[in-house]
Amino acid sequence: MKVKLDPKRETWFEICNRASTAVTNRPAKTKAKAAKNAALSAAVAHLQTVRLAWRNEVMHPKQSYTREEAHEVFNATRLFLMDLADLI
Repeated sequence: MKVKLDPKRETWFEICNRASTAVTNRPAKTKAKAAKNAALSAAVAHLQTVRLAWRNEVMHPKQSYTREEAHEVFNATRLFLMDLADLI
C-alpha cells in the first residue's frame, strides 16, 4: 500500500488508522482491484482486533487473560497473518 510508517513514534491506533485510510483511498475500478481492497480491509480489521486485545487489555488495568480470551487474541493474530500471507 506504500504507507510509510514509523512504529517507533506512532501508536498502534495511528498505524491502523493510516492503513485503513490507505485502503479506503485505493481505487477499485476493476473486480481484481476491488477484491484486493477487500482483502486489505480484512487484514486491517484483523490488525485492529489484535491491537485492541493486546494493547488495551495488557497495557492498562487488566493484566491477564482467561483461556478463552487468550484463544481469541491468538486467533485474531493468526487471521491477520494469514491475510498478510495471502497478499504477498
